[in-house]
Amino acid sequence: MIGFDRFLRLLKFGVIEVSLISRISKSGEDIGRYRNKNLVFMIRKQDIDKLFAIIKNIRMKERPLYISKIRPFVDKPVIKVITGIRRSGKSALLMLLRDFLMENGVSDKNILYINFESMEYVDIDSAKSLYSYVIEHKPDNGKYYILLDEVQNVKEWERAVNSFQVDMDCDIYITGSNSQLLSSELSTLLAGRYVEFVIETLSFKEYLSFLNSDSKDVHKEFLQYLQLGGFPVIHSHNYDVDSAYKIINDIYITLLNPITNPQ
Repeated sequence: MIGFDRFLRLLKFGVIEVSLISRISKSGEDIGRYRNKNLVFMIRKQDIDKLFAIIKNIRMKERPLYISKIRPFVDKPVIKVITGIRRSGKSALLMLLRDFLMENGVSDKNILYINFESMEYVDIDSAKSLYSYVIEHKPDNGKYYILLDEVQNVKEWERAVNSFQVDMDCDIYITGSNSQLLSSELSTLLAGRYVEFVIETLSFKEYLSFLNSDSKDVHKEFLQYLQLGGFPVIHSHNYDVDSAYKIINDIYITLLNPITNPQ
């Protein structure tokens, strides 16, 4: 069991996932017990505001370009499919969309967020179990906003998503890698019922917005951007060059492994 101060340190170093905060916000208890990966920690209700203020400065950097592209499709009867390279910021964007919905009057009780990379949802591994879970958490009234992160981890997820549109008043957002999502039945079962948004790594303009530095030397920052690239994870924390290269190398190895070692 870890305390709040250590929790904040682990959060700043990226050990604890920001996506966990959506569950913390729904707790009505004075002291909440939460699990993230292999860590168990407690947060008092009085610390929630402090926690959210810190979250804003750590990872939830705005990406207005993509929010503006998705906004016209909010509440429209098409599935919003967010794809992109690993660690390009798909999960963070989904959380930003959650914030956008709440800022525009949607109750958090009407929003369901599931990250399928979390062990919390390991039992949701089929279309049937996904459908059952979503129905079980359906709000009593109002539109249901369903946010599914890395949904390709669920077998035949397309059938469940198709049923959601048929059986309830909902607005659906899903994320996943380009190859795994679009090589599935998505293009046939859901043809004409989804719109895709491809998330890129940070542009130089976005990179500048991620910096916590007061540097006015744009030329220097551009050289740094060329050296380190645009993966958000690199610029959300203060990594030195060697550590940044290690992270980038591991990302590329993960991406290339299915090509060099096909099943």
